[in-house]
Amino acid sequence: MRIRSFAFAALALAPMAAFADNASDDEIMASRYGNTTLVHETLGTSHIYYKQDHTFSGGNWILDVSGKWKIEDGKICLYFDKTPPMHPNPECDKVEKHAVGEKWTMNGRKFELVQGIVK
Repeated sequence: MRIRSFAFAALALAPMAAFADNASDDEIMASRYGNTTLVHETLGTSHIYYKQDHTFSGGNWILDVSGKWKIEDGKICLYFDKTPPMHPNPECDKVEKHAVGEKWTMNGRKFELVQGIVK
C-alpha cells in the first residue's frame, strides 16, 4: 500500500489543477528546478525533484523512483524508469505552477514546495 501511495504522491506532487493550455513547460515547472516538492502523508514524507532536462527523481522511506516528465494537453505525465507496482506508466494528471514556499492540500494530502534540494 505504501508503494502505491508514493507513486500517486509523485504524480500529485506536480500538483493537480487546471492551468492555461498555452503555458510553456518552463513557465509551469521553473519554480521546481533545483527545489524540492514534498508530500506529507500519514506514514511519512516523500520528496520529488524535477530537472529542466525533463527528468525527475524522488523517494521516501520505502521506495525510490526516477524517470522523465512531460507536459501535454494540460497534464504532466511521469514516465517511470521502473514502474511502481499497481501504477500505469506513464501516470498523468493536471498540473499548475507553484512558488517556492507555497503549501497546498489535494485529495487529503498536504504538499509543499521548499527551496533547495532537501533529502
